[in-house]
Formats: sequence, C-alpha cells, structure tokens
Amino acid sequence: MTEKSNRIVLKGIANWPNLAQPKGINGSPAKYSLCLIIPKDDIETLNKYQAALEAAYAGGEKKLATGKSVPKLSAIRCPIHDGDVDKPGQEAYANSYYLNISSKDRPDVVGRDKEPIDPAEVYSGCLVNVSLNLYAYNAGGVSKGIAAGLNGVQLVKKGTRFGWGQRARDDFQALPDEDDETDIPF
Repeated sequence: MTEKSNRIVLKGIANWPNLAQPKGINGSPAKYSLCLIIPKDDIETLNKYQAALEAAYAGGEKKLATGKSVPKLSAIRCPIHDGDVDKPGQEAYANSYYLNISSKDRPDVVGRDKEPIDPAEVYSGCLVNVSLNLYAYNAGGVSKGIAAGLNGVQLVKKGTRFGWGQRARDDFQALPDEDDETDIPF
C-alpha cells in the first residue's frame, strides 16, 4: 500500500505573489505568500489536492480532536475556496478554485530549468507550479482546520498580467528626448 503524502506540487495561476518580501495583512505577522488559482476543469490537479488534504486530515486527527471525537473533514476549515462563490464578478477567479498559501520562511523561486530566479519575475497572471504541504492546526480550540504551507514556486510561463488597478504606462504619455527642449510644456 502506498503511503499518502500531504506534500504536493500543484499547478495553477499565481495571484498576489509576495515572494521577495514577507507581508502582513491587517496586523498579522509578515509572511511570504501566494494565491494559487486552479481551474475547475483541471481534475488531475484537484485530485492531487484532495489526496493530500485527506492525508493531512488523517495525520492531524489528534490535533483536531475535541476530547475523544474528531470533527469530520467537511466540518473544519480547509485552504481551498470556490472562486465563483467567494469572489463573484472577479474574472480571474471565475470557474476556478483558489488556495491561499503562505510561509514564515522565504520560499525558493525557480525557473523552468530549476535554477533560481528573481522572485519579482512571478506576478499575478503567471502559470506556476507550487510546492506546498497541507497540515492540521488547532488554534486553542477556537479555530481548527487544514492550512497550506508554501515551500517553493516554479515559474512555468509568464502570462497576461492581471490585477485591480491601472498600470503607470496607461496614465502617462511618452515624452520627447531630453535634448529636444522645444516640446516641453514648462
């Protein structure tokens, strides 16, 4: 019998990557993070996620237990979310699931050849492979579930950048060379 692992590599689209500098949100500790968007029709990736989720649940039953009972997997928090339900109207999440993955430690970021690259090369819209581990947590009985820890990111293909805001090049017009002072309006 093959032992199931809760450490997996999933493919998807990167969104909100914080891979060069950790970032804290709403006063939380600073972490490196990435939101991974997985299309609902990518059954192979979703099956890999489900197997790792079940392995993390089975391995974390003692941590999740309240007394002698362990809540059902369907009753605890899990890292995957339905983009159509949680982020309606946001095109990037349409017909997709998404996972928020984070780490206190800086993840390795590599290119297709597995050599290190500048983490800034990974932006919202890139196709990536993400190494992550799923693990059970129990925050003092207040909150129980499975979380996703970020191990590393492989840039597979640069995609069309997306986000919520205009880019600087859309706000400005091209200026003449510095030598041509006749066209400068001031």
